[in-house]
Amino acid sequence: KTGASWPVPLPPSNVLEFTLSCGTRVLARPSGTEPKIKFYVEVVASDDATARARIPEVLESVRKLAGL
Repeated sequence: KTGASWPVPLPPSNVLEFTLSCGTRVLARPSGTEPKIKFYVEVVASDDATARARIPEVLESVRKLAGL
């Protein structure tokens, strides 16, 4: 949202990381062996129940934004 960027302390790879204001992270990377994109989602909340409840909402948003 802010356009800010910073180095990722990992080995170089084709990964995009989006961190939301709530701390939730979405990572996208191409598969190394197949013609597809893999998404990884880390939902952050004050407790486990709240995080689990937010997972479907976050996944649906990722699907919608990715056109899936």
